[in-house]
Amino acid sequence: MYTGREIAFDPVGRLDDFVLEIKSRYVGKNGCFDNKFSDVSAYDGSANGKTIYKLNEASNLINTEYSNLIDALANLNQEIDPLEMKASAYVLSGHFENEDEFVPIKIIAMQNPITLPKHKFMQIKRKFKESDE
Repeated sequence: MYTGREIAFDPVGRLDDFVLEIKSRYVGKNGCFDNKFSDVSAYDGSANGKTIYKLNEASNLINTEYSNLIDALANLNQEIDPLEMKASAYVLSGHFENEDEFVPIKIIAMQNPITLPKHKFMQIKRKFKESDE
């Protein structure tokens, strides 16, 4: 079961900064993406550590779960207290600018507190704020 609930990061715009940081770390001339992965291919059941596998949302392996996830993200439940819900994962939505075009991005974080490279967000005073703990 999926439930969607909007949460706020403090300070405003911090998530977009992280998206840019991730982009600069993994993509482009100075990124390490090409050094870590050798291929992007359709999922075939293999498990090569240097390959990124992709699945079409219509695949029978994920189509029901994918549809439920998209539905939950489209129909957020604002009645749920985000600080009391027990989430197994978070979907963080942001964007980055690429050649004067804003590109939407979704990051799936399966950790609590939410942890992005070198950064940790914890629930502090009813908002998700960066923590140095």
